[in-house]
Amino acid sequence: MRPWELGGASQLMVGAIAPLLWAGVAIAQPAPSSPELRLVYPPDGHQTTSERIFFLGTAPPTGSVTINGQGVNRSAFGHFAPSFPLQLGPNRFEIRWGDRTETRTITRISNQPPVLSTPLATLEPMADWGWPIGEPICLRVTGRPNLTIDARVAERTFPMLPRPSAGSPLPNSSVLTGSDPPPPAPLTTYEGCFTPDRPDDWGQVRFYIDGEMPMTPRGRITVWPRDRRDRARVTVPWGVARTGPSTDHSRLTPLPQGSQATITGRRGDWLRLGYGAWIQASEVAIDPSSTPLQSVVQGIRAQNQGTAVEVQFPLSEPVPVEVRQEGQDLILTLHQAIAQTDTVFLQRNPAISQLTWQVLPGDRLEYRARLVTAQAWGWTLRYEGNVLHWRIKHPPLRSGSAPLAGITILLDPGHGGREPGATSAAGVAEKTPNLETSLKLQAALERRGARVVLTRSTDQDLPIPDRLAQIAELEPTIALSVHYNALPDDGNAETTQGIGMFWYQPQAQGLAQFLHDELTRRLDRPSYGVFWGNLALARPTIAPSVLMELGFMSHPSESEWISNPQEQDKLAEAITATLQAWFERTLAH
Repeated sequence: MRPWELGGASQLMVGAIAPLLWAGVAIAQPAPSSPELRLVYPPDGHQTTSERIFFLGTAPPTGSVTINGQGVNRSAFGHFAPSFPLQLGPNRFEIRWGDRTETRTITRISNQPPVLSTPLATLEPMADWGWPIGEPICLRVTGRPNLTIDARVAERTFPMLPRPSAGSPLPNSSVLTGSDPPPPAPLTTYEGCFTPDRPDDWGQVRFYIDGEMPMTPRGRITVWPRDRRDRARVTVPWGVARTGPSTDHSRLTPLPQGSQATITGRRGDWLRLGYGAWIQASEVAIDPSSTPLQSVVQGIRAQNQGTAVEVQFPLSEPVPVEVRQEGQDLILTLHQAIAQTDTVFLQRNPAISQLTWQVLPGDRLEYRARLVTAQAWGWTLRYEGNVLHWRIKHPPLRSGSAPLAGITILLDPGHGGREPGATSAAGVAEKTPNLETSLKLQAALERRGARVVLTRSTDQDLPIPDRLAQIAELEPTIALSVHYNALPDDGNAETTQGIGMFWYQPQAQGLAQFLHDELTRRLDRPSYGVFWGNLALARPTIAPSVLMELGFMSHPSESEWISNPQEQDKLAEAITATLQAWFERTLAH
């Protein structure tokens, strides 16, 4: 697993920067010496924008390995992972051990835009836009510095002014690798806005450079009348709401099927909703409307439903909803809603002790559920008709004399089948120690009374949606995804190692931190750190969910520890003891 691949179009955390790093042959014994020189990564002909590249491989521990005549450090088994700088263009490397030689040509591609054949590099809109009348429409282009640019839309002409640059932003991966920000792009961003005064098809924009050379992007601008209030109705089980109109933007609370929201703008295939979020048009049906969406909330009821308390919000229409956690409060926000609530019924239960509400500006209602304990154990949302059901799980009940009796733990061994994951210098595919560790952890947890369910128990293909579906169906006490780590090209594979934890929902942060602290202490292992990370297996809300990165496949000696069966036994026992301690501490409060 490479958790530095955050965000992006797939949101499945499976990347393609280093394809051969994911391929390999699984072995079950400690990483042995190779009888010959073998280079696992990078492949010959590899292309990268990184300023450096690491070479992952192995050779018998006797003798020395050189890369372009320079000796490299090796582990006791002969594994190596040195980094070398790259010049722009082709870089040829000769890797030698004794009379054996491997060659690699690595091409560094500039991450700067190519020399422009035209003054402008990017133009908007490249897809059709729709905006309500009276709202400023802002255009943006990038191009060569020191241009004079005017934009013309229908009969309107206005200047596009250069925007002061604060430099290039740090990529998400820099948090995980410590890499430097990219150099500033040799382009200037120009911006300009206009406010249309009539609903119409305003057609395409023309940009004029220095009074001539018109350039026209493909998209058209349509201005909607004031009485157009079309609604987006979520038709998929969960609509992915985002902070902006692309998959590069951050996720918000998913919208349950049936949610409705007024559409206030459109950029290509993305719709802006009445509360500011964006959603892909493919996830909704568009219902024409000329009336404002403003749902009414009346009597609210909270009752025990088996292992959870269920809060029911009767609404006149289903509206967008968000959930967040602040300390000991779970907070639900309804958008485009007004309250006519005179009565709230809260049945005595082990999950929440109080339910209060308040009106917020902008047709928003906020409901605070005060948890009985500091630890939240999971929640879900669903619409049944116009009734929103907010289900908040009870704390687990200990049953029996075994330390973990009454606890259900889902273990997800990462990758599998045609998804090998990262690969070590010895050629071990990550999917193998993921499963080996998970099986040993299952046995250790069951010896202490826990019920343990694995998403996979064999080397099989298992798509991430199927893993998430198992978590949703099982509703475990906690969910742990078992992985080992690797680095992108600009990482330092010789020095980067250690145990890392990733959480997404606040209810999992304490568990992630406790696992990290205890495992590094009990096993005397290096620390990689604890991160908030937008990883699919950390996103479930139904249970505290943590993605564990238990070591680096790309580190020459740590990969040997990872594949050692005796060390896997110790790791499984350490995780089990840590979880027992966490449950004892958490359930005691």
